[in-house]
Amino acid sequence: MPERDGYREIFNHRGGAYHRAMADWPRARQLEFQHMLTAARVRAGMTVCDVPAGGGYLRDYLPTDVLYLAVEPSLPFARLCGPPGQVVLSEIEQLPFVGDSVDRFICLAALHHVTDCAGFFSETQRCLRPGGLLALADVVENSPVARFLNDFVDTHNPAGHRGRFLSTDTERQLHRAGLRVETAQRIAYPWTFPDRPAMARFCALLFGLESSEQTTLAGIDQYLTPRLTSHGASLTWELRFLTAGKLP
Repeated sequence: MPERDGYREIFNHRGGAYHRAMADWPRARQLEFQHMLTAARVRAGMTVCDVPAGGGYLRDYLPTDVLYLAVEPSLPFARLCGPPGQVVLSEIEQLPFVGDSVDRFICLAALHHVTDCAGFFSETQRCLRPGGLLALADVVENSPVARFLNDFVDTHNPAGHRGRFLSTDTERQLHRAGLRVETAQRIAYPWTFPDRPAMARFCALLFGLESSEQTTLAGIDQYLTPRLTSHGASLTWELRFLTAGKLP
């Protein structure tokens, strides 16, 4: 069954630990952000909205000549996103923008915690400029990553984890909101670390785990195809990357 709490409640509680993981290993998920920007096709001069923005990590991968806006429901995360004027503390189902004002909405690995995806899609459709895109990436239903989150993390996070992942219904929801899927690609890539203990610590902080290093590594070994290389350790993460524009 779904988690009782939505995105704001979840990250009001564990946003600080999530941010410590991202601050201590800022390049662990580098390929994920790069794949997201490739899918979004961001160009100079665009207005780009990161939603929900987490700690504003996407900003480090954007060109400097775009207008970056962050919409974040969780106060601990919103305080990390950037200077006033670029960050809005708001629920994402009621976006604080006028219609036809945003070139790109980017939603990375957060949709599975959103309780009203249909409302979010409708709001992005309202706010997109003609030719604009919603670019989103998230976990695929019944994938190894989905099982890691909804089995292993659910067991070892005291609040549980029951994400609502991308499924065959996602494109129907987008279409009903007035959005047409333009591209869709399922991509697997590594999260990289200096060693296995760092990999375990990162996952414990990012996912709010209360498990030993040994138990955390056993969960990674079971679901996420880890590898050891001459440069350190990695696990295999996978998301589906979608872009959708306004229906004519």
